[in-house]
Amino acid sequence: MQSTFLKLADLVRRAAADRSGSYAMLFAFSLIPLVAAAGLAVDYGRAQVVRDELQHAVDAAALATARKSNLEEAELETYAESFIAANSTFDPHTLDVSVTKTDTGISVSASTSTKTYLLPVLGYDTVALSASSGVMVGTGDIEVSLVLDVTGSMCADGQGPCNSSPKLDGLKQAAQQLIDTVVTGDQDQRSTRVSLVPFSTRVRVGPDGGGGVLIHAMTNLDPTWTGWYEQCIDGSGDGGSEDGGNWVCYQYQATHAVNWKVMPCVTDRFYNDPDTYGATDAAPGPGTWLNAHGGDRAPVSWDSADAPLSDRLGTTPGDPSTNWNYVPIGDCADVAEENEKK
Repeated sequence: MQSTFLKLADLVRRAAADRSGSYAMLFAFSLIPLVAAAGLAVDYGRAQVVRDELQHAVDAAALATARKSNLEEAELETYAESFIAANSTFDPHTLDVSVTKTDTGISVSASTSTKTYLLPVLGYDTVALSASSGVMVGTGDIEVSLVLDVTGSMCADGQGPCNSSPKLDGLKQAAQQLIDTVVTGDQDQRSTRVSLVPFSTRVRVGPDGGGGVLIHAMTNLDPTWTGWYEQCIDGSGDGGSEDGGNWVCYQYQATHAVNWKVMPCVTDRFYNDPDTYGATDAAPGPGTWLNAHGGDRAPVSWDSADAPLSDRLGTTPGDPSTNWNYVPIGDCADVAEENEKK
């Protein structure tokens, strides 16, 4: 009996001391929280990307639906759902879209879910996503400013000038759509305005042949100019110096100009010493004049300051002006090349 008891005790002691397979058990128990942590990082990170896409689609749908505010809510929901599906990667059958229409605006909400890949270990096969956006319509005054890039980079050749190109045509279409959305036909109920600000090397401040009074206030150039002008009488090539052309002049001749009109366009303030542009909100005036068409104020001054020119004044045939600020018709567009050849 004692021998049997000793054998049993020895068996228990050896079993308690045996550690084989224990690490596998520990790893199995720790694997679940490790997968869960990875799932939180991967699946919820992916869900955030999908949710951002949904928000962008809902924002766009709210703007588009606002243009259909005359429809009933059920029709608006159908329209918003089709708009979101057409402008995103979401399957319309997985979307739950609702539209709320009031007297002051329209709100669009959408919900869906995205599949998880690691979180099913915790029982989460999908992650619910939702987004909402609202647009005020029908009441309140609206003022919108559009800054439109119309520089040469928008042209097909990247230099310009041009009136049409894939970029410019797209810009025009987008601007027109925004204007159609914002501006209402009835201005008695509310004021809706859109201002257009050109981003360009020059800004027109008046019609061709006009704007002399405003140009004088901004640049200190008189509305008209009479004097001697340096005209090319022997040249060759195509294009002007501004658009990368190869036109050159071999001989100039002083020509008398009578009552040439100032071109109604201005550029940034420019200071010849130091050779920098002046960034300031100061109103035009002494030392802060805007430059005219050619980037100078000839024959008044080379730059935005009031230091007068000492030569090229155009008062005599022997000292002709070389300015680009005056032409017979006062035309801002496409005059650089013609001025060089005059």
